[in-house]
Amino acid sequence: MKRITQLENATFQHDTEGEIIRDEENQPVLNTPMPTEKRTEEKAPGLPIIPTTSLEIKASAIVEHLKEKVKPRNDAVFMNSHEIINFLKCELPENMRLKEDARNPRQAKKDILEKAVKLFSDTIMIIKNKSGNKVTGTALKPSVNRRYTDTC
Repeated sequence: MKRITQLENATFQHDTEGEIIRDEENQPVLNTPMPTEKRTEEKAPGLPIIPTTSLEIKASAIVEHLKEKVKPRNDAVFMNSHEIINFLKCELPENMRLKEDARNPRQAKKDILEKAVKLFSDTIMIIKNKSGNKVTGTALKPSVNRRYTDTC
């Protein structure tokens, strides 16, 4: 009975006395759905993303690196797998770098790239091999404005 009462309270609108509100046809009026936490996690358009966790900081750093410092090759801006690992081990700030003896740098790279795509889905994409089972790199989407202006 407790579960039925909880579902009833969550599903139907109640008046100030706790009675279920009914419409003209004597049917109970449904509550409007409340937003869940997953929906609040989605980024609002136009708002800057503020990284809070170390994974988010690394993901935003790799996106900024792609935007600012990576030169275009073959009419695209991308980093291959080796360049990504090198960036994570050498170019990040000292306290954020992957350790040389890290147990699984490939998994760390995968997690960071997935977070980057989740946070910056309109900016970055993951490049996979032809079979689609291995991550071979990451690239800026073609419509992204870049700050890098070298024409060499």
